[in-house]
Amino acid sequence: MSDVVSLLSQIEDTGRDTRGPGYQRPGFSATERELREWFLAEADRRGLDTEIDANGITWAWATPQGAN
Repeated sequence: MSDVVSLLSQIEDTGRDTRGPGYQRPGFSATERELREWFLAEADRRGLDTEIDANGITWAWATPQGAN
């Protein structure tokens, strides 16, 4: 299993603001879509269930075996 530092290093430059310190990731932007796809792929790789809710928030969680 990846540790947090190596996992986050995969996206450390995504959305970085070239004009100064910080990041820009407006909702529905290409950067936001790129991060969502990365998140969904990482969740899938770990066997997590995912859902995008009515507000556009992406969730991932482990469902206990045998749960509905």
